Amino acid sequence: MLIDRIKLKFLLPILLSISGVQAQELTLSRHVGGIGIGESAHGVQAFQREQMKWVQTLVQEHGFRQVYLENEVFLGKPAYDYVLNGICDGDGTNEAKAIWTKTVEDRDLMVWLCRWNQVHPRDRVVLNGIDHYEEPAHFQKRFDRLKGALSDQSLIGSRIEAVRTTCPGHSSTSEEWAEIMRLVGENKFEYTEQQFEKCMLELTRLQRWIQVHLGIVVRLLGKQDSHELVLASNSAISRQGQLKRGWLEQDMLANWKYRDRGMYENLREQRRFFGKRQKFVLIMHTSHVTKRPELPRWWTDQTGMKSVGGFIEQEIGGSKYQTLFQTAYQVTGLDGEYLSPVASESFEKQMNDQNVPEGFYSSNQLPVQNARYFFNENNSKRPNGVELDLSQHFDWISYVTATPASARLP
Repeated sequence: MLIDRIKLKFLLPILLSISGVQAQELTLSRHVGGIGIGESAHGVQAFQREQMKWVQTLVQEHGFRQVYLENEVFLGKPAYDYVLNGICDGDGTNEAKAIWTKTVEDRDLMVWLCRWNQVHPRDRVVLNGIDHYEEPAHFQKRFDRLKGALSDQSLIGSRIEAVRTTCPGHSSTSEEWAEIMRLVGENKFEYTEQQFEKCMLELTRLQRWIQVHLGIVVRLLGKQDSHELVLASNSAISRQGQLKRGWLEQDMLANWKYRDRGMYENLREQRRFFGKRQKFVLIMHTSHVTKRPELPRWWTDQTGMKSVGGFIEQEIGGSKYQTLFQTAYQVTGLDGEYLSPVASESFEKQMNDQNVPEGFYSSNQLPVQNARYFFNENNSKRPNGVELDLSQHFDWISYVTATPASARLP
């Protein structure tokens, strides 16, 4: 079997010196179809710069043509269109603000991908998001396009109207949605179980109808609008599930189940639309890209939560999906500086205390012994980190000693 090799010098953070780092290589089979890069905190400079090097190498040398972010499917469109069009007008700052972290590193990645497409118009790379964190009215807008193309008396048209009147936010203005979210944050928003069940029933029926009649939908709306309709139906279900079960009822298990299933369904639709056989890179929080069928106990003592990566592994097979865990001993990200781990079994503390070089390591051959805890962005509340058997969830680990936050866009 032919083997590609990605040298570590392309993967290490460019802001840090790599002198003294032991030379290592990652062997990547040509059969690998997806790479999941898991950042243990968001908006971290070393992590984002490393991701940039990863993407550049995978695109230039290994034929990867799809990049997916933990970002909204519709709010992120200015950034996605900037890349896909390959025109690259201006410096990309305004477009990059459609990526929720809004960092200079986001812009650098977006501009690089755009310039690739500018030079390779027949071999384009797509950048897209798969998350649902936006106003439900954005989803309803896509439903209404379908309703407008159908008879006013159609059954599906009446269901679309039922979604509008039943599901919170689907008939709201931006100001009204902001007020709903304020009430949710104060646990004052009333969303009855009966209302929720009716909303989810109508959304599920609509989703299934679209799936079964996609050919008809494409003829009515065209390929692009049909694609957006599928994304909207997936996102609307996960959004309402998270709103009711996750935020209002504080059920973390249900929250993860709704959100990660919705993101996976959006990823599957994006890949269907842009080319299922193309290789893809997934850049998200570590808890989303882990490839085990079930998540470790990240924030709760509950089990049974399936990650996006778990769905991917079941779809394409574990040998075709490989994962990287990005971590550091001293971390500053979007939420400020995190506490350094204190437990002696912490991977990052052992690496720092033993002066182990920054670098790239196989999860099966870690340079420290008895690593039990690993940094996670909730580390500020649990200074030991999260407990997991890394080799069961990730193939590789990238470690740096210290990193500042990414630079904010002006």
